This record gives sequence, structure tokens and C-alpha cells, in this order.
Amino acid sequence: MKTCCPRLLLAVEVACAGVFFAPQARPQTTVPASPAGFDYGLKKQCIRTPYPSLANFYYDNADCPGSSYPTSGYWTTAVETEASLGVPCTGALDQSFLINGVKSPVTETWTGSSPTGYSVELKTDFTNIPNPCAPQTTWTWVPLMHNWANGVSLPPPNELASQFNATFTRTLTAGAGATRAFSGVNAQWNVAGANGSPVLALFEVDINFYIDEPQYGVKSGLPPDVISVSVNTGSTPLSYSVSLQGSKFLFPISASLSKETLIAVNWVAVLQHLIDEGLVPAPVNGWSNSNALTTATFAGTEIANTANGEGGPMADLVVSDYEEGSVTITVDPAPVINSLSPSSAPADSPALNVTITGTGLVSGAGAYWTMNDHTTSLSTQFVDATTVTAQIPANLLTSPGTAQVAVANPSGYPAPSSVVGFTVTAAVAAPEIVPDGIISASAFGALTAVAPGSWIEIYGTNLAPDTREWRGTDFSGINAPTSLDGTSVSIGGQAAFVAYISPGQVNVQVPSTVGLGPQQVTVTNGSGTSSSYVLDVSATAPGLLAPGSFNIGGTQYVVALFPDNATYVLPVGTISGVNSRPAKPGDVIVLYGVGFGPVTPEISAGQLVDEGSTLTSNLQVLIGGTPSTLDYWGLAPGEIGLYQFNLVVPNVPAGGAVPFTFTLGGIAGTQKLYIPVQK
Repeated sequence: MKTCCPRLLLAVEVACAGVFFAPQARPQTTVPASPAGFDYGLKKQCIRTPYPSLANFYYDNADCPGSSYPTSGYWTTAVETEASLGVPCTGALDQSFLINGVKSPVTETWTGSSPTGYSVELKTDFTNIPNPCAPQTTWTWVPLMHNWANGVSLPPPNELASQFNATFTRTLTAGAGATRAFSGVNAQWNVAGANGSPVLALFEVDINFYIDEPQYGVKSGLPPDVISVSVNTGSTPLSYSVSLQGSKFLFPISASLSKETLIAVNWVAVLQHLIDEGLVPAPVNGWSNSNALTTATFAGTEIANTANGEGGPMADLVVSDYEEGSVTITVDPAPVINSLSPSSAPADSPALNVTITGTGLVSGAGAYWTMNDHTTSLSTQFVDATTVTAQIPANLLTSPGTAQVAVANPSGYPAPSSVVGFTVTAAVAAPEIVPDGIISASAFGALTAVAPGSWIEIYGTNLAPDTREWRGTDFSGINAPTSLDGTSVSIGGQAAFVAYISPGQVNVQVPSTVGLGPQQVTVTNGSGTSSSYVLDVSATAPGLLAPGSFNIGGTQYVVALFPDNATYVLPVGTISGVNSRPAKPGDVIVLYGVGFGPVTPEISAGQLVDEGSTLTSNLQVLIGGTPSTLDYWGLAPGEIGLYQFNLVVPNVPAGGAVPFTFTLGGIAGTQKLYIPVQK
């Protein structure tokens, strides 16, 4: 049984007796910036294929003067339609549509000017044009590419950042296919060859933003943000291709439908993430000594088309304010996570707040939930370097299983922490309060009647998913919580203040404004709401602190402290390890109670007391039948729902167990208590 003790002074409390593939941790580092930044905005237009030697690829040299790649500042656009990755359409090697051609589904529309910068709309529309590769499902890829030329290169991959505004709209009939926007980079650097000598390798990395199939590409054995990895070790040079899911990043990048979204990518952090995961090799001699170059950046759109005739999908991407440049980034080391509380909840629980503790957390850290190879970012609040709180939404708690929870610090694409498990258990029966299952605080008399502002203990089954007391993070300012881990209590239709929960017991403070007389009490958690329990509420139901540990040989002593807040009023040596002595006439002693009713000035239940107060009802305390002098009789400052009484011991005969009684409003208290007095 958990004794119901409100948060008391320290001395009184004595009486109340997977799926993340974590990279190697690395220290905080700074990547040096390039001496000069670059802004390759959308300055000029050019329609050209990167594969001019292949049949059915359209390009126009009149639009793209120069060699196989246009001069610096030009962007190229290419179109490719294929039945699947590397598989040609029926009847053709591949299919490249004329851009802006008659009866072509692909259009490219530029707006703006050189001084202000261009915007471009890339549109692929099969709503009125049949799928040219029917009956196969096809993918139509329309990239906008910027390539280096004439010795003026893009920033190197270890210093590259790109951003642009994307507005993505489309119409798509049910089952017609998938739609995505993407941003990518082509790069090269030397890697370690078979004998350790430098060997040039090519890399293509794209980040995808799926509008229709947000879970596309999730595969067992790969990090949740990786759609695919391919390596061609037979080519010269070596080539690596990685596709990533932007919405699965630890700090997600998402493109919203019909809304302009800033797509900002710190490529050095993304590439470092892939290296840390072992998906691509690191530069053999470090970035600055491995011939690292960025050969192209790109953004575009792609659709999957399953329609045979007209009525297929339409992808429409507007790209504007495209910028690239060199960046300086700071990489925070991965934090270490030690514990998660609570660490379980039954299936179909409501949204749940959890506290995550560890080391190395920084402001802006985010928590992540991984279950069944799917990762979701959680709404996270930073508390300090050792603690964050996060909310697990109800939709993640629908099915039994074990999730992994990690935290990452906010440095580009950061390294995740170690993981801790959270178990979603099978749904349990609704909570139930047992007969005679509610009493006032057992350490204060265990009365069957209670009062507004008093503390009660509720006993039953399935009352809460876990066991814990309230913490500072559960409070809102001076206001106590009305729910802990999804468990709440209603008394007379009003929310009680929850201090302790467990499957078999819940301790709460009765609201100040609850009505008198019979009141309905229910307990609610993620499994449902209990049947109503009828509780009798009186204007007062006073009880003094007198726990079972102060019952010595059948004599129940009241808990009283001397002003040093360390010595109890008990016969010497009565309780091992507790300093004590009898009281003497004239001594000032301090007692605590609950259920003594209203005070002035008025202080509501559920609030930390920050000022002195006085009971509105007349209180008289007697020792050995002799009234004592009260120096203070009101709510205890710094506590919730706890009364404090400072009194002067009257001149009474000595005795090891002198009767201790009180009256409130002329009505005698029901407890039979004693106190030791010596001359």
C-alpha cells in the first residue's frame, strides 16, 4: 500500500516512509566554410538530356549552346519514362517525351528574370494523355539539373547546402500510382581500393518527398530513412546510388501538398550520415585530400502511372528561389539515453507523455519512435542536459509490440542516441474501484468521509498502466496535474489532482469546489472508465498525521516536530534512527493535517501554497485535556492540501502517553492520539 502523503517537508517524509543504426559517436566538430559562397539560382533555362547518345531522348542544341554540358549558370531538364528501374517500355529502349511538345504530357514553364531570379514549373500530366508504355506501370522522371563547367565548380560535397521553395500539386485517381518530389546531388571522391590505394568513386544521393505513399521504400535491414542502396563495383569508376525518404529523417523534411514548402538540405550532414551507417565509403584521405567534387545538383518530380488509357496521374512541381552555397556546420555528439518513464502502456491508450533521461542532450533535441520499421518524430520539450519530455500520440499505441525510442541533437542530420524500449501491452480491462475502496489519506486517520481539498486513496484493479508519483515536470507552474500517464479521477464531475498512480491504488486531492453530500467518483485510463463509486463529501473531515509507524505497542502517537525540523516528539529511542524526545511545557511543536476545510485568504486545491493563511473554522487543540496556544493554524507554505499547526505545549502532568485531542468548529476529531510530555 502506498501511504498517501502529500509532498511534505523532508523530515515529515521520513515518517511517511532497432531500428536505428547508431553511427560511431564522434566529438563536436566544425566543417570549415569555403572562402566564398555560391548562389546558383535559377538564372537561365535550357532543355537538354544528359543521355544524348540514347534513342528517344529529346534535346535541343539551340536551347543549350556549347559542349555536352552547358556553360556555367545553365540548368538542364531531361525526361525519362521507364517501365521499372532499368527496364524499358514496350517497343522502345526508353521513352523521352518532347518538353512542351504537341500532345506531350511534359511541360516546362519559366517565369521571372535574370535580376530577380527564375521560377520554373515542371508538370507531367497523363489525365488527358494515355500511358505510352501500357499495360505496364511506368515511372516518368523530370529532373531539373545544374552541372559544373568551365572550371567554376559547385561547393565541394563536404560543404554543400541547397534550398528551394517547392509547391507540389497533383490530381490522382485512386490506385493510379505514386507521386514524389525530390532533391539530389551527384558527387565524386577517392575511396580506399582493394590494396588501400585511392580509387575514384561516383555517388548519386537523392531525397524523396512522397505525397501519396509516405511509407514507400521502408525495408527491413535498412535505416528507416533509406529507400534503396545500389553499388556497381564492376564499373570504372565505382558508382554508388542511394535514395532517401525525407519524411523519415530524424529531423524530417516534408513537402506539403498545395502549399509552398522550403526544402533545405545540409548535404555534408546527409553524406556523413550515410558514411556513418556504412552505406557508402568515406573519403580515403579525408574530404580535403580526396579529390572531392560536386558534379551536379538536381530537383524534380516523378509519377508512377498505372492507367492504360487517359485518366492517369498528374505531377506538378513549382521550384523557386533555388540557392546553393558553402556552409559551416557544427556536429553535436550523440546523446546517451538511460531511462524512459513510463516505459509501457496498454494498447488503445490515449496520447501519453513520457520523460526521457540521459546525458549530452542539447536544446532542440528531438525524440523518435520506431516500431515495425517505421519511424515517427515525437513532439519533444527540452528540460535540461539530462532530461527531455515527449508525447507519444494515440495512433502509435494501437497495437501491442515493442518500440525503440531514441533522441537526436539538432545538428543537420544528427547521430541518434542509444535506444530504450517502450512496450505496448495487450489492452487490459477497464479500471474498477473495489467496494469500500475509497478512504481519506491513511496516514491521517483513514476516514470514510472526505472534505473538499482533502486527500483520498482509491483502491481497485487496472487503475493505471504503471506506478509512479507526480514529478516537477507534471506541474504547470504552481498547478498540480489532473492526469498522470493517462490516468485521471473525476469527483462529482470535477477533475481531481493526481499525486500517485499504480494498478491497484491512486492517490488524489479532492477539488475545492466539489459539492457536499453523495458524489460520484470514477477513474479513467487508456482502457476506459470505471463504474461510479458513491463517496460522502463533508464540509470538513479533519485528520492529523499519525501513520502506522508511529503506533508503538498499541499506542498511536501523533507526528509532531520540534522547530529544528529534525527531532520528533516521541519517547527517546522509540523508532530506530529517528531523533526524538518528549515535549516539555512551553515547547513549540509543529503538526500536520488534512481535511480541515477552507482558509483565509482563499487558496484553491491543486495549487502550491505560497502564502500564510488561517482556518475559517474554530480549532482547539488539547493536551491532557488542557487547551494549548496556537501560533499558526492554516495551510503549510510550499505544500498542496497540507495543513500546518504550530502550538505551545501547556503545563500538564508528565506522562509517556498523554492524550492529544482536538475540536474543529466545536466537533471533536475521531482519532485517538497521544503525545509524550516530561517536566
